[in-house]
Amino acid sequence: MAAPSSLYRNAIDLNRYSNSVAKQVIRSYNDIAIDAVNQLRAIDELAAPAKAARLRAILAQLKESLLTWTNGSVETMTQELQGLAVLQSDFVEAQLKKVLPSGAAASVNTVEISPQFAQSVVTTDPTQFNVVTLSDDLTAAVTGAPQTYALTAAKGATITLPNGEVIQKSFRGIAESQAELFSQVVRNGLLTGEPTRDIARRLVGTLQLGQEGSIKQLAQKGGQLTTATNHQVMALVRTSVNQVANAASQQVYEANQDVTQKYRYVATLDSRTSAICASLDGQEFEYGKGPLPPQHFNCR
Repeated sequence: MAAPSSLYRNAIDLNRYSNSVAKQVIRSYNDIAIDAVNQLRAIDELAAPAKAARLRAILAQLKESLLTWTNGSVETMTQELQGLAVLQSDFVEAQLKKVLPSGAAASVNTVEISPQFAQSVVTTDPTQFNVVTLSDDLTAAVTGAPQTYALTAAKGATITLPNGEVIQKSFRGIAESQAELFSQVVRNGLLTGEPTRDIARRLVGTLQLGQEGSIKQLAQKGGQLTTATNHQVMALVRTSVNQVANAASQQVYEANQDVTQKYRYVATLDSRTSAICASLDGQEFEYGKGPLPPQHFNCR
């Protein structure tokens, strides 16, 4: 049985959605970097003692601004992923109802999304998550309570990026490493007599505050302080969107195993498809016994 075209349209919509969220986070970061570099351009007219003091002030402000960016990005991702989980579970439920005979659609089990689910995905390190919780199935069996299907905070805590980190820690790492990069590039440039305008261009390329364009265009216009970071943010957002969308979908499927007993792994096949995803494409697995995307960063 071929996969419904609506599933492919959903995959395209998820890709567009991740681009939109990533662009929001990227532009916020770029503006902070550009502002710091614009301040750097203005120090040429200062005497040496005042110039050193001004550089320290610029770096301190950059660190503070990047901390604010980290917190804002975490909040953005939490809100976006929470809404995504709800929409994706509703979408899968609707797809299941379409394949059932008339009158049987009402038997599709729904999935409850905990208000803390996305916050747990974004901020909770599973290695530090020391609260022992029973699975929904085991809890129901032990207590005799009716089985419920939900994406809980505990389940959110098990979702990490492919490198084992959580989103909050990744954004914090970006902020810290880029502040250090700014300091190193400026210090080394001034020590070797490099003109400030050249240092500035090396850091942010030709980017301007409020720069318009696609993520690819923004990265191409940027410099050492922005290009790699723009790609990192895109990978983080795209991967996280993929993870949450798949977690919501799988939870709905598992809640309705009387309707569907297996799932089919569907990869986006093009020149950028990884070997592992290409090899898994089209294979069917029982729930809980097979691989799930994302298999790697930027997995689609």
